[in-house]
Amino acid sequence: MNTHGHHRVADEAGLPRLRQAFADLGVKDVNLTAFYLGNWLTDLSQVLDPNPGLLSFLAGEIGDKIDQEMGPVLAALHAFVDEQIGAADVPGDTPPSGYLDEKSAAWIKTAKAAMNSVANEGVKDFGHAMKQLVQLLAGMGKSGSPGLNDFLTAAVRFTAYKKFAHPDKKLGKPGLDFRVFTEVFDRNFTQYFPHEHVDRPHCDSTLDPSCVASWGPEAALKSPKRLFANRLANDKYSGGDSDPSIYTFLEETRRVVSGALARLDRDWAAVYLTTGSDHSGDTAFHAGLADLGHALHAVEDFFAHSNFIEHAAALRGEKYLRGQLYGDVRSQPSSRATLAVSQSDHAAVKVMRRLKRYAPGIETQEKIGWAFLPDEHSIVTGYFDGWDTLMSLLHAFEELFPPPEPVDAADIVTDYFRRYAADRVEEVTGPLAAIVATVKGETAEGRLSRELGMLLEYYSANLDLDALDVTAAKNEISAKIKRDRLFPGVPPAMISTIVVLVFGLVDRRAVRNLQAGRIGWNLYKLSKALNELTENPLKFLIEPLKIREREGAWFHLKFATRWINKIVLDPRFDALRFGLRTRVHAGLGGYRIGSHSLLAKDYHDEPLFPQAFNCARSLHWYIVDNLCRWGDQEWLKSAAEDGRWVDWHELLGHFLKHPRTYAPKPVVKQEVIEIHGFEFHQVELEDETFRSIASASARKIAATRRYASYEELLLANLYQESGLFRFDPVGGTRIDEERVAELVINARMGSRDDTGRSYRLRRGLTLWVPFTVDLPLDRLEGSLWFADIMDLPTAEWQRQIASYSAAKSRMTRPPYQYHEMKYFAAAGRASAEKVRDRFIAETEALRGQLEETYGVLKTRPGRVLASKPG
Repeated sequence: MNTHGHHRVADEAGLPRLRQAFADLGVKDVNLTAFYLGNWLTDLSQVLDPNPGLLSFLAGEIGDKIDQEMGPVLAALHAFVDEQIGAADVPGDTPPSGYLDEKSAAWIKTAKAAMNSVANEGVKDFGHAMKQLVQLLAGMGKSGSPGLNDFLTAAVRFTAYKKFAHPDKKLGKPGLDFRVFTEVFDRNFTQYFPHEHVDRPHCDSTLDPSCVASWGPEAALKSPKRLFANRLANDKYSGGDSDPSIYTFLEETRRVVSGALARLDRDWAAVYLTTGSDHSGDTAFHAGLADLGHALHAVEDFFAHSNFIEHAAALRGEKYLRGQLYGDVRSQPSSRATLAVSQSDHAAVKVMRRLKRYAPGIETQEKIGWAFLPDEHSIVTGYFDGWDTLMSLLHAFEELFPPPEPVDAADIVTDYFRRYAADRVEEVTGPLAAIVATVKGETAEGRLSRELGMLLEYYSANLDLDALDVTAAKNEISAKIKRDRLFPGVPPAMISTIVVLVFGLVDRRAVRNLQAGRIGWNLYKLSKALNELTENPLKFLIEPLKIREREGAWFHLKFATRWINKIVLDPRFDALRFGLRTRVHAGLGGYRIGSHSLLAKDYHDEPLFPQAFNCARSLHWYIVDNLCRWGDQEWLKSAAEDGRWVDWHELLGHFLKHPRTYAPKPVVKQEVIEIHGFEFHQVELEDETFRSIASASARKIAATRRYASYEELLLANLYQESGLFRFDPVGGTRIDEERVAELVINARMGSRDDTGRSYRLRRGLTLWVPFTVDLPLDRLEGSLWFADIMDLPTAEWQRQIASYSAAKSRMTRPPYQYHEMKYFAAAGRASAEKVRDRFIAETEALRGQLEETYGVLKTRPGRVLASKPG
């Protein structure tokens, strides 16, 4: 979950349009803070999930999965140290006499041994910390009140307060009135609902009839965790027809959002956008703003979480798609070329996998080769399960408690590494990132964060707190806040929230109950430890060198630190970081067909993120612009009864459908693009080797797919080239099989065979099998709304919006260039208003049914929409 994309959409589209509408009415300083607050709370509500088995599932399954994936990660680290670091990496100046052997090669040999030893411990610590984290959170989830949900609610409430309610005179932010903030928070912070994020739900968490129709009553009853894999919104397309459609659950989501917009149109826009009154003290005004942000969240998530943009990009043709995935890789400097190609290859893999169909038994079929799976011809979003939660935990701690970066080494963590994540990145733990992260500058929000950080650091080092009972411990935290005069100006109710938050982060009792060692760890320190281990795979090497220097070893710490920093800043290390991160994410489920982690495009470095963002931004603006029609006095005077109330279901249906359905004659020619891919192979037989896997892959016959050679298979999994090849005077250059066996055994990827001369791969090990695929594309022609705006930079997008607004000012409500507006009309004896009200009532009933079927937390009601004033 990355809220920054939603914030940027609001800042660039909805908020400017709303401010202009109120300015036209004579209200220039209207407080619109609740607009984004409602959107933000929709994201953060995901941390409260009524599924009690989610974390318990992870706690039971994570051990074997982590152990399985650590072997390849360790192999990559060892390969980098052994093969990529040499005498040329020694800094130019000579260290003080006595600390370095005259021959730098001898020093480097010793340093490599130390680095490999520390890498072993670091990978082990990473696995241990991740397992302990999940076990800890699962234990908190079972602890009842105050349990995990109470702690996470406190975390989100404090974060929301400092972002939206606490005033900041320096930045000119008045903040929301605390009374209004409390009412909006309590009403809009609910729980996770799949339809609010257009996620693909399980059969046991949505409407049963659709699941029964897809799978049959017996299958749906026996396996409620099955997904909407075959049920399309248009029955004509059910059963695997290749014609485009969307899935039933997306149609349900679209109706729920349409009903919410229709209600806001009637109860909020038609009330508050027709007069020039100041509504700052009107709670209903802010509640409506929050509901608008909430409704728009799902619209934005449609593009971020579905494969809409992948279909749209493919329809643009071979040249467009290749340009988006690879750009001009050859223009990269030679030192960056490897990284550029690697990133591009993995982007291509993601796009191809996003266009594959999820079906029962997909996990078994993937072992055969995911490239052979049937294509997904319709628009679909991803399912969210326990492994997606694990991915979210990993992403969260990559960004949690970030250390300050030196000014001269800002690129020490690449932009990809720092920001890569799937949606719901703050699932369970993400709110902590915003809570404790250091905020630069003397902002009010930054001061609150720093003072919270002071408490966390103090009580992490203060062992006496654990000796108190829970009530006394919380009283001590509260007393320290008063003694140190922390959080000035913060309401008492928020001080109580801060106390709950600090206690939840620093209490060691939960960790001690795990009986898993490292009693000094608490949730705060565990988070920091995980972040440090994942942020920079070499940074933790410095600490062992400090120990060696204290022990009198001949390592010179300053020199060694400079040497390691030089390596970390080297472009070769960027490729290593990228490879490690991708390997871990893929191994832990980030590339599963049909999963949320695969389909999500919430971060700017995901393939096709800019295109998805532009689509979301444009539709967001169009919706807000249509709500603002109530401020058009000429339109108010002239609009007929059947031309006043927008048919929001028709409007969303026009934009949230398959890209191919926009063109009357969609296919004009077929093109073919050759791109690279990887599929996973899990070792299952007793005597498998890389050579046997390569031979089996070569026997797969497919006209459009060509599997890589044995050499390429080795390079994809062992991360090195040097030392693998030897020259034979008779046979020429050949693979050094003894070296292959040595690398496999050292990385714990396998063991020696019975002869002792070769090896066998460990059963359960997951490997990457590279291939090349010819992807056929159907090229579309004509002006299409998504094709026109997908690649617009912000300045050009704003220019087009301004041009459209200028044209609109010369006539009353012209049609949008991509859509002709439709309105609710009278039907029989029912007036347009009655037709509108009936639609609102039907969609609210659907929303209530979806919420009830998914499961509402006992302590929280379903979402309550803002009531009409008066």
